[in-house]
Amino acid sequence: MPTTLIFGASRGLGRAFTDHALQLGHRVVALVRHADMASELHTLGVEVVIGDALDPQAVAQACRLADRDARVVSTLGGFRQSAPVDYQGNRHVIDEMEHSGLSRLLLVTSLGCRDSWQYLPERARAAFGH
Repeated sequence: MPTTLIFGASRGLGRAFTDHALQLGHRVVALVRHADMASELHTLGVEVVIGDALDPQAVAQACRLADRDARVVSTLGGFRQSAPVDYQGNRHVIDEMEHSGLSRLLLVTSLGCRDSWQYLPERARAAFGH
């Protein structure tokens, strides 16, 4: 049974990915910030780590729970001005994936759009194609 590790699984597009992976019969692991959403996802059969993607230890725990062949999906993002989860949270995910040997990532992001392009590191610009 394939494993899908989802960051941003509790709402929106991340929740749609979660539901789809479950329908396909995947083992689903998710990092979730809120206990009430964790409980709801756990009821559906998701293996949940409660934590925040801005915490590298929580991201590491979720990656360890998934196996090395896991497909990783990140829909992290939001409008919390004080917490750049779209950049820093995804940075933690990518760093931990490299450390853990996870190699497949579907990253849904708006980084690089409009005025944020100038703040991206060169490596990110190269990955995005400019």
